[in-house]
Amino acid sequence: MGYLTRALLSTALVAGLTLVTACDRDSLSKEIARIEIDPKPESGQVELSNPPGIDLGKVPLFGTYVARFEVQNISRAILEIESVTMESAVGGKFTPKLLRPSGAPIESFPFTLKADDGNASGGKDHATLEVSFTPEGGDIEATGIVALATNAGGSENEIATAQVLGVGWFIGQPNLELQYNGVSYDLPEDCTFDAGSEVCVLPTLDFGNVPLGTSATSRLYLRNLPKEGCVLPPRPDGSPDCAPVWRMICSEGSPYRASR
Repeated sequence: MGYLTRALLSTALVAGLTLVTACDRDSLSKEIARIEIDPKPESGQVELSNPPGIDLGKVPLFGTYVARFEVQNISRAILEIESVTMESAVGGKFTPKLLRPSGAPIESFPFTLKADDGNASGGKDHATLEVSFTPEGGDIEATGIVALATNAGGSENEIATAQVLGVGWFIGQPNLELQYNGVSYDLPEDCTFDAGSEVCVLPTLDFGNVPLGTSATSRLYLRNLPKEGCVLPPRPDGSPDCAPVWRMICSEGSPYRASR
């Protein structure tokens, strides 16, 4: 009888230990946040992998192209994005920014992406990563690596990265013409370089007699008339890609100041 009692007690003790051990293991389990960066290339762009990325192809000098990525929380844990920075950039200027689903820029960090509840109809919480690129020279291969500091991974400090590639493309110098008061002025012939900017001194814009208390308006037409040999890159639909190649800053009482 004593032996049977000891056997039953031993069995109960083992079962109890097993139950306690199972409960402890469950209580110690923790969901790990996971992040996914999905490239969204547009027409003419090429998707890359390892790390995920986008090749923008040829980008006209002084122009700006944009690569877009979808950033998702693919876990049942809350994902925090602590910062978005350029880990490295060569061959041009890369500027990253994170956007809400509404398109509004995210300006304060950390930014939180909610946990995936497994409801396919609701979709995973996400944000959009935009990386703009402006080349610094013709035929220069550029590479930018964007780094997102997060709480993902087992160590809760994963740095997720995305890459953007592009090549600078010289398509020719702009040839600007400014027209007002019925006269057209070829700006390159009326301009000189001063401290890195092109200063254009043109005849005074005359508004004539304007009565006190009223205003007058005059139209100025600025046109880019490329010379022979200037080839604009085609868009996917075949139309020319008129990327901006000139800035003109006008201030009262001073000559027009333009930069290329």
